[in-house]
Amino acid sequence: MDEWLCPIAGTGEIIPCDALILSVGLIPENELAESIGIPLDPKTKGAIVDEHNETLLDGVFACGNALHVNDLVDYVSESGETAGLAAAGPQNERSLLPVECDLSLLYVVPQRINRSANQQERVFFFRSSADLDGATLTVRKGAKTLLRKRYSHLRPPEMERLTLSLSPEQLLGDEPIMFSLEELMHD
Repeated sequence: MDEWLCPIAGTGEIIPCDALILSVGLIPENELAESIGIPLDPKTKGAIVDEHNETLLDGVFACGNALHVNDLVDYVSESGETAGLAAAGPQNERSLLPVECDLSLLYVVPQRINRSANQQERVFFFRSSADLDGATLTVRKGAKTLLRKRYSHLRPPEMERLTLSLSPEQLLGDEPIMFSLEELMHD
């Protein structure tokens, strides 16, 4: 490209590859995913994924802003590394458990947990649905509380990252993992 961002004749290069997918802009555009039957989350406008960023179509992964709008490039890089390592690894059968949130949150990603995965630490991203000065995040599975964490301030434009350790025993049963926020009362 020259200084006016115009192509310079004769400087092109061909790079052999199976597919090239460009992600430009913040709002996920997933027409390709939709066209091959990958279910999308209406809240994130990205694919529904497990903790390895594998979509509900086995062997197909999503990451970065094609998954959900990320605040930091570090999170984009992390999601790409997570998806890439999983895609390069062995593909085992999955047993997916839903991850849901109540109306106090805009969304939680991933939307599924693979009970068959050989790991305990899982990373979640979420956004509150309102400005909250002091709130407690509660993560439950059925009647069992898995985590309670206080936040001094939450805002919808600011994505939160949470690492949660989940044992195989905590993932037994069909109840979804449920995220909710409760605003702390102020005097």
